Amino acid sequence: MVMLLALAVLAVLAVAMIRPGAVMAQQGGGGMMGGGGMMRAPQPSVAASGDSVFVVVGNMLYKFDAKTLTLGGKTELPKPPLPGPPAGPPPPGQ
Repeated sequence: MVMLLALAVLAVLAVAMIRPGAVMAQQGGGGMMGGGGMMRAPQPSVAASGDSVFVVVGNMLYKFDAKTLTLGGKTELPKPPLPGPPAGPPPPGQ
């Protein structure tokens, strides 16, 4: 029961760690509506292992002590590469 409560608290803390500017982003140029838009806040993921609780929010990984909920460390994860053009045969004439 205590571990479940700790995980719930960590999930709330993870959401609170998101910088306010990351939730709203201004799109450059003229989109269909000619202006800005809202980006969805990244959803946190929580995992526990031994005496540690790990929280991933966006591309940030946080490690907490499971008993005291103190932050043990954090690191930025690499962003996945953007998808390239679909693979297929070359256009005719090439």
